[in-house]
Amino acid sequence: MSVAAVFDAMNRAITGPDGAALARRVNGVIVYKVGEETYTADLKTEKKAYKGDFKGKPDLTITVKAADFMSLAEGKLKPQAAFMRGKIKIKGNMGLAMKLSTVIDAARKAGFEAPSAGAAAASSGAGASSSGAVAASSPGTAALGALEAALGDQGEALVRKVRGIIDFKLTKPDSAWRLDLKTGKGTLTQGAGSGKADLTLTVSDADFAALADGKLKAQAAFMRGKIKIKGNMGLAMKLQGVFAAARPSKL
Repeated sequence: MSVAAVFDAMNRAITGPDGAALARRVNGVIVYKVGEETYTADLKTEKKAYKGDFKGKPDLTITVKAADFMSLAEGKLKPQAAFMRGKIKIKGNMGLAMKLSTVIDAARKAGFEAPSAGAAAASSGAGASSSGAVAASSPGTAALGALEAALGDQGEALVRKVRGIIDFKLTKPDSAWRLDLKTGKGTLTQGAGSGKADLTLTVSDADFAALADGKLKAQAAFMRGKIKIKGNMGLAMKLQGVFAAARPSKL
């Protein structure tokens, strides 16, 4: 199976008997930059999928490696997990991005065959939380300091919601922190800590500060490749509550 075969199947799904319903659900133009190739899935104007760029402004542009795209097409990689791991970069309508699986599932249902001459082929106690361990030497560490302080009165609630250990790897400048939300009120300590974390999040210092401040939403950050995630993806969905605890209004 090839990338062209996937888009050929996608075109058959869009132009087939169920295509009108599919177009209504998606209602957008998606441009896929797969490796060195560009494909368009137009579910808004021409209602077809083809090799080549869209003549106009697409609603959504997806950049992905060919191997990762094939994993998505085969169902081995879920779009949400791909966003979180930085395997997909998104530009445009984030609401439309959440419908990606609808398009890919339709192509899979149509069946992947050799490309035809169709469109696609052609073209614990408070612990560290009460010690003031975090020195605000950058925007990211200032946000961590606020999170550390928040553990005093919100720690038990966060532990009940999260029940996991999260390692934060901040870059530019580099620093590492471990947030243990398994027992008590939780703790925040500098360094990776001993034992394996349930979730490891790699993000720039500035983007972490923006997440904590609410200026950048976690889901948008995943989609744009600003955050890389390794570990428990279910736990990753609870990060928004952790970031919210670092905001001054929550202290």
